[in-house]
Amino acid sequence: MKDGNWTRSNSTIDKSTLLAYDAKDGYVLGYETNSSSDSTWEFSNGSWSKLQTTTSPPPDESGALAYDAGSGYVLYVDTGNGATTTWAWSDGNWTVLNLTSEPSLGGAPSINSMTYDYADGYMVLVHAINFTCGSRASCLDTWTYGQGAWTDISGATTTNPPTLFDPSLTYDAAAQKVVLFGGYEVEVGSCPECASNQTWEYSAGKWAEVQPTATPAPRYLAGMAYDSNLSEVMILGGVGITESGGMPASYPLADEWGFGSNTWTKLLPAASATYPVLDVGITTSIVTSVPPVFGTPAINYANLPPGCESSNSTALACTPAAEGTFDVLVSFTYGTGAKSSVPLSLVVHADPQVTAFYATANPVASNATTLLEAAVDGGTLPYVYVYSGLPSWCQTTNETQVDCRPTQPGNFSIGLSVTDSVGRRANSNLVLIVQGGVPGKGIRAASPILPVGEAAGLTGIIVAAVCSTLFLGWRARLRQDGKRLIEEMRRRIHERPP
Repeated sequence: MKDGNWTRSNSTIDKSTLLAYDAKDGYVLGYETNSSSDSTWEFSNGSWSKLQTTTSPPPDESGALAYDAGSGYVLYVDTGNGATTTWAWSDGNWTVLNLTSEPSLGGAPSINSMTYDYADGYMVLVHAINFTCGSRASCLDTWTYGQGAWTDISGATTTNPPTLFDPSLTYDAAAQKVVLFGGYEVEVGSCPECASNQTWEYSAGKWAEVQPTATPAPRYLAGMAYDSNLSEVMILGGVGITESGGMPASYPLADEWGFGSNTWTKLLPAASATYPVLDVGITTSIVTSVPPVFGTPAINYANLPPGCESSNSTALACTPAAEGTFDVLVSFTYGTGAKSSVPLSLVVHADPQVTAFYATANPVASNATTLLEAAVDGGTLPYVYVYSGLPSWCQTTNETQVDCRPTQPGNFSIGLSVTDSVGRRANSNLVLIVQGGVPGKGIRAASPILPVGEAAGLTGIIVAAVCSTLFLGWRARLRQDGKRLIEEMRRRIHERPP
């Protein structure tokens, strides 16, 4: 794997082969562990090559293999001859170290049970064994190797991992600690053999349990190594345990996780949707990806929305016919019996609707102020608001409110179009009535319509005022015209001859 991606190699080796990177020689070393073979392999330039050795460890069912940075060679610990023996791989050959003392393991160590602790400067080996360890009846046997000697530190501290068989162990360079995950416990509760999903860290001779919010499923015999490009501990596959007919039944796992900053993150399998939140009738594409190292799985999609059907395909087109929240589960089953799954949530909304579109004052007086307000329901956020027919005295904005200050009277037809994030649209419109007002006053219209009683009273006052004005004007004119008539009659009488 490089940069988070897997690439298939054209060459293969036996599945029982232990692997370790030989930093001094610059290649991946493989040692085949089974009862009939003791082959040693080199992986470089994308292919495996069998190495010819003059000496080799005896065939064994298992063993611990890791690079010892302090000594500059690959260390191998096995029990092939009935006793624990430590071997070193250097300069293309195996050598027995002939140590004065070896770890008391009581059986072959499991794969991924040994790593180099760069912070403390020695090898760390873990092995489950039933023996008294401090206040516990049994615990995980912990050994260190440095300067040519093994040291048992199992009882050095009171806090130790439980008796975990076949856990996974590697060094976390980012955290500068050794990380242990999984394994299976014997006689725990009601389950005779239960796999563990515990995470432990080792540093400066002490173990401490980590409590991440999410963890991989319980497992043992999982592959685990540090990825310097991603700065994370990677875990791949392993074996899970379930109960079947009252007896434990094992099954292989086919997933990939990353661990960093005390947090586990599921990397593969993965599932995503082009529209995880969408409207009814919109098509979304569910796309899945799996670790290619396990082969091609059969795929099943469960809990799909109405209108969508499962398909044995890495991509599924789904057009929901009903709204709601749907917890889709994508399951992968391999020919080897390996299984994995990944959840995916789809949230389906009804089409958007404009439930209200109005002006706070309508009719409104010219030079007053009114607000256009809209309310929308349904659809998938965010919304885009587009107004049409807005007069120049209305502020155009992508909001539910528009501030309008009319400057001339008239009837103005205004439209609203709301589009949600998946392209569904809802429309509405209104007619804003602007009446003539007092220029320059700029007052806000409170209510353009008076109650019937007040309107009748106001009409009577206006009529009386008008009639009174007309009557007073007529009377004044009548007085002036009468005076002129009397003066004219007097003038004519005086001018009549005697």
